[in-house]
Amino acid sequence: MRGEVLHAEMLLRGLLAEHRDCTPARLTVADYMVEREDFDGALQWLRTPQADDSDGKLGFAVARLQFARGDPVAARAALEAVLLRQQRFLEAWLMLGEVCDVLGDTHAALRARNRLFVEANAQGRWISPETTEPQWQHAVRRGIEAYRRDKRERLFAAFAEVRERHGADSLRRFERALTGYLREWDARPPDARQRPKFFWFPDLPPGPYHDPMLQPWAAGTA
Repeated sequence: MRGEVLHAEMLLRGLLAEHRDCTPARLTVADYMVEREDFDGALQWLRTPQADDSDGKLGFAVARLQFARGDPVAARAALEAVLLRQQRFLEAWLMLGEVCDVLGDTHAALRARNRLFVEANAQGRWISPETTEPQWQHAVRRGIEAYRRDKRERLFAAFAEVRERHGADSLRRFERALTGYLREWDARPPDARQRPKFFWFPDLPPGPYHDPMLQPWAAGTA
């Protein structure tokens, strides 16, 4: 706090000589090394074989450093190694989405963010501004926006050939159902008995059962 960085680093290194598994001290020393632009030394320091990385924090720090140095391929490999051991590591899933975006792997980025939000909901974190730490709020908002954009693009691309073959008008109700699923409008049916948990097609007659005779082809199949 007094700005005596070298003295602080010496004290932390002395601490680590006796307690190699003190992750906060190891991370702080790596930060000091990065501040003086000793990136190779910081990577080597974080990868010390005797260090305990059971919680994945050292591996995550390695990934962040590699990403900052402009090596997203190495960053991705480091993050995937962390997530094999620590699948509830929200920060790693968030960063993996960003790294995959840089690599142009939109599908992998979408999978990473989907897993991120599943884990976040299970943990009760990052589901509102109140449950999101201030230092992560901007990155989380950016991840949510990217997830919604990429999910929409992939869903609409999935039936682009059908739209081209039959025309946009024939798929208008399906597209409306899809935008409702994406929460671009309030897609809750007015009848509480018609509220599926996953996907709802709009403009069907209300009621607990659908009358098959409402379809022109139904009489011929009876």
